[in-house]
Formats: sequence, C-alpha cells, structure tokens
Amino acid sequence: MARRETVQREAPSVTEKKKRRLVNLLVWACWAVYAASMMSKKIYAVELVEVTKAWNTSNTQAGFPLTCYYITYCIAQILFAIYIKKINVKKFFLVTVSASSVFLMLVALTQSLTQLTIVMALIGITHCGIWAGAMYLITMFVPEERHGYAVGVMSTGFPLGNFLAYLISAGAVGLGNWQYACWAAGGILLATVLLLFVVIGKADKNLDKIDRGTKESTVASNGKRKKEGYSPNFIVSFTVIILAALAYQMMDMPIGTYLPKLFVSEFGMPESYSILISLFLPIAVLGGPFLGTAVCSHRHVPFMKASNLFLAAALVCPVILLFVYKVNIVLTLFLTVLYATLIRGFNTCAGTFATWQIDSEMNAGSITAFANAGATVACAIVPMLFGYLFDHRASSAWTIFYLIFIGVIVFMILLNAFAPSLIRILEKKKKADP
Repeated sequence: MARRETVQREAPSVTEKKKRRLVNLLVWACWAVYAASMMSKKIYAVELVEVTKAWNTSNTQAGFPLTCYYITYCIAQILFAIYIKKINVKKFFLVTVSASSVFLMLVALTQSLTQLTIVMALIGITHCGIWAGAMYLITMFVPEERHGYAVGVMSTGFPLGNFLAYLISAGAVGLGNWQYACWAAGGILLATVLLLFVVIGKADKNLDKIDRGTKESTVASNGKRKKEGYSPNFIVSFTVIILAALAYQMMDMPIGTYLPKLFVSEFGMPESYSILISLFLPIAVLGGPFLGTAVCSHRHVPFMKASNLFLAAALVCPVILLFVYKVNIVLTLFLTVLYATLIRGFNTCAGTFATWQIDSEMNAGSITAFANAGATVACAIVPMLFGYLFDHRASSAWTIFYLIFIGVIVFMILLNAFAPSLIRILEKKKKADP
C-alpha cells in the first residue's frame, strides 16, 4: 500500500518534468525559425555586390527589390497584428514560412530584376508573422517565470542568423555562384518550420494554454456588457514601444552597414579585413540581449526605466567617437562594439519585455507586429538617409553620423522619462471624468 502511494505522489513530478522539457523545446523551435528567417532576410542584402556584377546593374537598381521587400513586410505585419487572434498561428506558420523558403529558392532562378522584385515582395509578405508569431506562441505556452529564459534564447537568433548569412554567402561566392546561398538558406528555413510544426502539435496536446490579451467586459448602465477601452498606461506604453523599435533600427542598423566603410576610409584597412569585422560584429555584441534580460527578467521592472539605463550608458560612446573615430582604430572598434552591445540591451527591454509587460490588454504577437512595422519604416529610411550623407557630405559625414546617434538616444531618453508622468496625468483625468 505504501509503495502504491509513493508511485502516486511521484507521477505528477514526472508530468511537470515533461512539460518543462516541452516548453524548452518550443522556445528552441521558435528560435530556430527566427534565426533561419534572419539569415534568409540578410542573404540578399549581403549578396547585393554579386547581384550588381552578375546582372550589370547599379546599386540603386539592385537595391529596389529589397525596398519592395520592406514595403510588403510592413503592410503584412500590420494586417497580421490586427487578425492574429482570428487565425490559427500554427497553420499560419507552416504555410507562410514554408512558402517563404520556396520563394527564397526561386530568387536563384530569377532572370530579371522585375522577377526578382516580385519574388522579394512575396518573401516580405510571408515573413510577416515569424517574430511576432513566435512571441505569441511563447506567451501562449510558456509560463511567466520562464520568459527570461525565452528572451535569452530568442535574442541569439538575430546575431546568429546574420552570421550564417555572411558565412553561407561567402561559401556560395567561393563556389562561384551567389545563387547557391539562396538554395541553402531556403532549405534550412523549410527544415526549421517543419520542426516547429511538430513541436507546436505536441504543445497543443500537453501544455496548458495561457489566455492573455483579452480585456474584461463591464456592465453598462443599460445592462448590456461592453468591452473596456485601452488604459492610459497601455496607450502611452504602446506608443513608446513603436517609437523605440524605430529608434533602435536608426541606432543599430547603420553600425553593421557602415562600420567597414569607416575602417577603410579613415584607417586604410583592407576591405577583406573590414568584412571580417562585419561578420563577427553580431557575435561580439551578443552580451547585450543577455544584459537586457538580466535587468528586465522581473516583470515589475518598468521597461522605460530599464531602457534608460542602457541608453544613458550608450550615449557616452558616440560622444567620445566624435573626437576619436579617426585617431585610434582600437579605441574606435572598442567603443563601437560597446555601443552596439548596449543598444541591443535597450532593444531587449523596449522590445520583447515591454510587450510582455502590457500584453494583458493586447496579445504580445499583435504588439510585436505593430512594433516591427515601425522598425521596418526605419529600415527603409536608413539606406536613403545615410547613403545621401556619405554621397553628398563626405567631408563631415562621420561627424553627422555620430550626431544622429546622439540625437536619437537623447530623444528616447527624454521620451522614456516623460512617458510615466504622462500616464499618471491621463489616469487622473480618466478617474476624474464621470
């Protein structure tokens, strides 16, 4: 009898162990799809030089398909954010990401820029739900106490995806055909989404779903139930998250794009060495997301306060670089890596954790998709803004380059500092209204 009771007491612990293992597997499966999508997104940008050579086109012409990618990606993200609660995310993942892997392989078969533009636009549409969908799935199945772990894992997907994009592209060029990279990236992406599909199926059967993002109904004076409006805290925080996503791309994207140019133009570094720096920069700044996770791992820490810790520290770097960027290559590289690391930490606070701090009023997937749409706007602005800067302001380009960073950081610091006061004012006004 005693033995039977012991078995009965141990059974639940085995079940919990299985659930924890499945939660970890789900996080890693989401990570795999995200990393593969980042790799596939970056492949064409890395191969732009080879595309211009192969098709004898200008940089502007070769860059047009990438612009179309961001346009369709932005529009599709907004639509995904609106309708995410009405679709089956598991099936959506399988269909759209599988389609994007096929479209990526089709890039290798295109024979003109018109064909390439159409295919890249389709890839933008099918990429719309990857990051936002992953956040939605994590908040649906992963307990809150495991969110810090999930963020730590997911944060490595972006740098690893970029690293693989450069690595695969270099291998393809070494083999004599840039199109090989599209075949490889498409195959990897397809394999990861099939893995995620299997894992989600197991999660549906074995894990409890966490219902978030649903506002409670209230009873109006006429006796009918009505849905509450969004709180001042959500409205202001949501606005800050979108602006933070845009600001992050303005502060981070130019580093990876123009850092090699700095070392070549100011220090005479061979281009092959500068490319190696670009290859390993995403890995060098990997500590940033983990720092952000450490600061924000407790949900009671306001994301705006945590964000300002990283922004204030990051502000020092471009200020110093204004005076040393052409004087000392070692110090310039160190400050650049430190700056990029701190900015990644800021993005973890103002991006992932921020969405989870307000997802009781809108699901994290929708919030993330709207934020990504804001980030996409910056992705479209950066090439034009900084391209014009280096084309027409050559003598003062790098000074303006760092002044832009300083301006964006100061703006975000002031926004984060003012937003809590605005929330309190709006809440008092809401309470005072009859």
